[in-house]
Amino acid sequence: MLLARPAMRRRFRKPFDNNIERYLMVAYSKKGPAVAGTPAPTAAHKHPLNYRSTVEIGTAYENLCAFTLPVLGFHSLVRTGGRSDRGIDLLGYWLPPSLTLEQSQQTKGIPVVIQCKSHNRKPGPEWIREIEGAVAGAPEAWQGPDTMGVLCAKREVTAGVRQAIKRSYRGVIWVMIEDSLELGLEQDLMQEGQIMQMFWNEKVASVVGEDLGPGAVYTPTPTGTKKAVRLVWKGRLWETRARKGGDEGEEEIFGGQN
Repeated sequence: MLLARPAMRRRFRKPFDNNIERYLMVAYSKKGPAVAGTPAPTAAHKHPLNYRSTVEIGTAYENLCAFTLPVLGFHSLVRTGGRSDRGIDLLGYWLPPSLTLEQSQQTKGIPVVIQCKSHNRKPGPEWIREIEGAVAGAPEAWQGPDTMGVLCAKREVTAGVRQAIKRSYRGVIWVMIEDSLELGLEQDLMQEGQIMQMFWNEKVASVVGEDLGPGAVYTPTPTGTKKAVRLVWKGRLWETRARKGGDEGEEEIFGGQN
């Protein structure tokens, strides 16, 4: 007796792809637009992440973070995800405006080791120990005393995590990045996510200076206002050249560490 061969479930293979735009197109087109350049997502596929495995979600979030962080001055970001990544998702550099002209010309900036937490569970102090371990196990070029650990997450920093960041012997930066699709924003798939919070400890402040900090920008929308966090340097909003200009009608509200 011949038995029917069970249908094979097509798996979404995790690529090692440093082309952020190409990967995001593939990742977010699943259960959504099938071709690049199609209109912004509709309500029918606002949440394509619900249909993908944890590996797929994690890889997509790593690429989303790499596509979003340059607005804060991070650059040369490379994905390192894999079985032997030592807890490191991205490696790169941070070039904030507070670095002197001489410093920015002589180096690529501050080396950064980045972890991307795509899950929605409540953050805990153990996350800070993980990023400290990731920095300790980073490649030689990221072993200097000024190397910083960056934690990207979809949740706000909790009181316990905030205290753990303050106590850390490393420079640690917390960046809350939400997926624009999960926020229900009608926009092109190639746009970056939404930076909702940024916080760092005194070790970071000792390197970048006290005149640099995060600030919130509120932009009017048809349904209310949209919040985004950007860097504030000497009391003024700062963005990379690629983002200067902003949206018409932006209102800047600065509140120091968020």
